[in-house]
Amino acid sequence: MQTMIQEALFSSRYCANSDADDDVIQEVSVNFIDLGLPIWRWPEHPTMLYGGENSIIQTDGDQWIWAASQTKAGLNECLALQDEWEHIDE
Repeated sequence: MQTMIQEALFSSRYCANSDADDDVIQEVSVNFIDLGLPIWRWPEHPTMLYGGENSIIQTDGDQWIWAASQTKAGLNECLALQDEWEHIDE
């Protein structure tokens, strides 16, 4: 299941990724729903998957965040988590 969700993250029309700190990871856990999937040890432990109304977020430990959405509005909800992103496709 996680692999399929990662494929959606990496191939989504609206997506972004960046480094993340503890505050961003905390914001994700408060504002998005934990998908309840087993925690991965790859690429960083813990790798967690979260969902929103139109978005998916993956956090890789406390180091990296991936965000994707079916809509630009959904991606904007994800982008609001932090000011700077390394890569954004919109």
